Amino acid sequence: MAPLFLACVVWTAYYLYRACPVIPPLVWCLIGAWLAVASTGAIQIPFLLLPPLLFILWVTFRRHSFVDKVNLKLITMLHTVRIGVEIVLWMLFGAGLIPIVMTFEGRNFDIFAGITAPIASLLAFRGGKVNRTLLGVWNLASLCLLINIVSTAGLNRPAVLMTMPFVWLPAFIVPVVFASHLFVLCRWWRGTL
Repeated sequence: MAPLFLACVVWTAYYLYRACPVIPPLVWCLIGAWLAVASTGAIQIPFLLLPPLLFILWVTFRRHSFVDKVNLKLITMLHTVRIGVEIVLWMLFGAGLIPIVMTFEGRNFDIFAGITAPIASLLAFRGGKVNRTLLGVWNLASLCLLINIVSTAGLNRPAVLMTMPFVWLPAFIVPVVFASHLFVLCRWWRGTL
């Protein structure tokens, strides 16, 4: 489980780096420091999410020049990481570490966002034009799936998400996936797709 999950972390970082080449080195250092702090297990899940989410909201709504430089096709492909994450969650359930509601056998349908990400990317960016409607609807629907599993995890608070390396799910992967939706939806709303 842990090797597959670490591959998900690397996949997320890789696509974030490729889709957002304008992220300054200082921010990468802050991300590394945040992951180091999170790995201690001293911070509870709601507080693991809060600082990254506040930073993401600030960047999205105050730094339009940054958001406008995000590669929308690559940031859409980043969501394929959700397939691996959902497989890891299913394996954790099999090991008795999380409840079934947090898997695709329960109430977690987040895997559909990962499966449909390549299709959405292909259809939304073909012919040199951006299909604004498709991209916007897909991001809204996938954001709802993310909110569903985050709220389910928040209600269940499985202890395994506070252990290494799985603590990086709420500390890193979830905020990056959230940010990728927010960046696209911000540009969709402003009409700069």
